[in-house]
Amino acid sequence: MISLTVIGLLLPLAASQEPAADPDGQAIYTQSCALCHGEKGDGNGAAKFDPPARSFVDGGYSFGNTPNAVFNTISNGIGGTAMPAFQGQLTEAEIKAVATLVIGFAPQEEISDPLAAVLQVSERPQIIRGGLNAYHKKDTVIPRALVLGGLDGLSVELDTATMGVLAFRRGDFVQRNDWGDRGGAMLEPMGELLMSNTENGNSWGLFSASGFRDAKFKFVATEVSEQKAKVVYRIIDSENSVEVAEVVEYFEIAKERYTDADFVVNQQILITWLAGCDASLFYGASYEAPTGWRVGRGLRLDQAELGRSFSFLYQYVQVKETLPSESQHSEHDHE
Repeated sequence: MISLTVIGLLLPLAASQEPAADPDGQAIYTQSCALCHGEKGDGNGAAKFDPPARSFVDGGYSFGNTPNAVFNTISNGIGGTAMPAFQGQLTEAEIKAVATLVIGFAPQEEISDPLAAVLQVSERPQIIRGGLNAYHKKDTVIPRALVLGGLDGLSVELDTATMGVLAFRRGDFVQRNDWGDRGGAMLEPMGELLMSNTENGNSWGLFSASGFRDAKFKFVATEVSEQKAKVVYRIIDSENSVEVAEVVEYFEIAKERYTDADFVVNQQILITWLAGCDASLFYGASYEAPTGWRVGRGLRLDQAELGRSFSFLYQYVQVKETLPSESQHSEHDHE
């Protein structure tokens, strides 16, 4: 009897020491993720959002495509979006299994740095959010920044707190560095720097209100339409806490050429009035052009019919370098 009792106690113990089966990433994804991101990871789920759920098939990831970055995104969610945090709902092993599956949806890329992901613009524009190092002050970070990448090779950096332009680049897009457990990322723009705000803490191309009333801004969304990377935000009458207008902007390298310019960026702006406002709005009126550039003249926008859209063009023109150096070379050549 004693030996049977001992055996009876040991059998459950031995069974509990057997290794647990690995979580089924596909089953967990189907149950927890497919409703939004689609069964194939293409963003075509039954639930629809604005902005839409991310398509992993297109290689789009909010915080990079490394296992650690995707694990953090699933664990912590994405603030300000419909993407929830699954930490506490799924185990660490289950989240890792889903992260592995999700990465497998995307086109395979070779990543040399396991803590970074390089994103490129190929068949459609790219839009990515994260932190940017400020250009005007060393060791200062702009935490809520945005980079729009166009098919023409132009990338535009924006501060979503002010909706002002921080910089233009041309060439490669962005490298995103993982922030570890903080669930965010710093952006490293990779293209050739054409223009940056190195002179002060302001950004260019801002709306301002006349009189004592200040205009504030509310970032709404980004969108890709007509093969353009666009940003959407609203202008707020801060005194009355009223959203008075919605603005849609996108940028592109201008096809026109100027005899005195090396490079031209067109900023297309669509503004729709949402509510009455007794203050006029100005665009670009209070900001000096960065060195080596000239910008479109300030434009005054008086109140228009509600719901009516008004579009206008604002230009950034990189002026040709003056040629004293060439004349000096010429004189030197004759010596």
